[in-house]
This record gives sequence, structure tokens and C-alpha cells, in this order.
Amino acid sequence: MKITTDATREGKCEVNPLTEEHLSEAAELFAAGYRVLRQHVPSLPPRHENADSILPKLQGLAAKTPSVVAIRKGQVVGFMMGQVLSSFRGKRTVYSPEWAHAADPKARRDIYRTMYAHIARRWVDDGCLVHLITAMADQQEVLEAFFWTEFGMMAGDAMRDLSSVVHGPPAHEVRQSGIEDTDAVMNLLSALETHMAAAPIFFCDGDVPDRQRIEQRLTDPKSPSWLAYDGQVPVGYMHIQPGNPTAAFIINDPKTASIKAGVTRPDYHGRGIGTILLDRAIAWARSAGYERCSVDFEPQNIPGSRFWLKHFRPVCYSMIRHIDERIVDAR
Repeated sequence: MKITTDATREGKCEVNPLTEEHLSEAAELFAAGYRVLRQHVPSLPPRHENADSILPKLQGLAAKTPSVVAIRKGQVVGFMMGQVLSSFRGKRTVYSPEWAHAADPKARRDIYRTMYAHIARRWVDDGCLVHLITAMADQQEVLEAFFWTEFGMMAGDAMRDLSSVVHGPPAHEVRQSGIEDTDAVMNLLSALETHMAAAPIFFCDGDVPDRQRIEQRLTDPKSPSWLAYDGQVPVGYMHIQPGNPTAAFIINDPKTASIKAGVTRPDYHGRGIGTILLDRAIAWARSAGYERCSVDFEPQNIPGSRFWLKHFRPVCYSMIRHIDERIVDAR
């Protein structure tokens, strides 16, 4: 089945099932968008500017999931595919990562809305009532297309270079944490968990590290962390690691270090604790041979997102739509 849209002259296209013959053009559409994003965030890994870097992933996903392609005058002007997650927050879900969709920038909004209208029906028919989309942060038309289709912001990924963020002597002492600091780290992570569960965040990922995991982390030289002190009192914590495999694909690279956790006691907010800790983490990444640093964050975390976006450039936003389950019986 094909759908035709005539919303705008540039956006008029046919949407059909995607086949193998479309994949090279689809990969180039993605790569073209990524090249533009790297102009805004040059610290991003350069390899995805080449369509060949993404083509194998498109081939693999297209072979096992329904996908659509938008065609205008015989050329590919958009594509979209998604992978089924058997359980996300307890629900059967479909996820379209940032590399699994793209469209002609001259008519992105209309093309995306038409492609989603086509593929969303198939996703719902497959029992997926939760739809997740990750999109490049500079593509405002894409974000708008999904916001106009009942999606809301869920998460962000951001990137920065490894230049220092602190100039002059720090106002608080910072020390690399060790296994003897397990209790202090657990207390600060417990405070972070409480903060994330409160309004307006209401976040619970069910993956709070226990003592054994924290002790393993504190003895791993490839994944260090630091504590900031006011006198002898620990008031802040930050942990950095090699690239986060659960973050956006485009930021994952052997030369990317990722912030895993960061927390400052609420009564010490605004005193530069987080900045001092971040500077120490960045200095370690430089010395370890990394070229960039990433972080993923929850936009609904008001102080957290304010801090991360002060020091990092957004590269991806993830959006979520939870379709009313009553539609299954109403259709």
C-alpha cells in the first residue's frame, strides 16, 4: 500500500515499503544530515559522515522489521524503520534510533508526518503502543513533526570537547574516590535516586547499583570517579567511563568518554561543585587518550539539564508516545 501526500510541493511524495534497492540512498540521506550536525558540534566522531558507516546497520534492520521509504520523482527523499523492544517500562515498544530515519531537509516536516502515518499503523498492528524516536538535535523540523503527533521529550544526548571548564584554583577539594569511599558514594547516589523520583522527573530505571557494583566501579582504573568535599564532608560525586553503549549510536566511539553519573547535594547547588568535578573528569579523559566527552540526561531534570547544556552541546533528543490502549478494541 502506498500513501501520497500533497501538503507542500516539496513534501509531495509516495510512501512505500522500503526494499534493498533503497538502502544506499537512505544511508546517504542520514550521512548528509550528520554532516550538517557536525558543523554545529565538530567534536562528534567524523566516521558517520560517510554513508558506508551506517549502511550495514540499515541492511540488518531492514531485513527483519517493517520499514518505509518516501519517493519523489523517482528519488528517495525519506525513510523510516524501527526495532521492536519486547519490554520498555513494561510495554511492548518500537524504537527508531537516530540512524534509522532521515528525510530531505527541504520538506522534512511533511515527509516525516506522512512516513509516520504509514508505519505507525503497522507498529500498532504488531502490538507496539509505545513508540520511541531519537532524532538529531539540530533538525527542528523533525522534532516538530513528532511533537505534532503526540510525542514528548524523554531524554537527551550531548557532546563536548576536552577543553578545561575551570579557570583558576577550585573552591572545593576534589579527590579521586576509592573503595574506602563506598559509603559516601552510596549516600550521594541515594540522594540522586530520590531527586530523580521526585516531581517533575518521576524517573525510576530500576538499575540502582548495589554495594558490590559500586565497589567494583571504585576499583576500576578505566572508569574513575571523584568526590568533592566541603571540609571533610562529601558534597558531590562524578563518574566517567568509556563510551556508554546505551546512549545514541552517533556518539559511541573508542575515543569518546561518557559521564555515567553526576550529583551534588541540593544544599550545595550553585557553588560550582559540578563544574569542578566535570573539569577533573575531562582532565582524566585527556590524559587517557580520549578526544571527546558525552553525557545522556533527562530534560525533565531541571537543574541537571541546565548544568549539562551549559557545558555540552546537544546532539540527539529522544521522544516517546504512549498510544491509548483502548484503541486496540476501538479499531
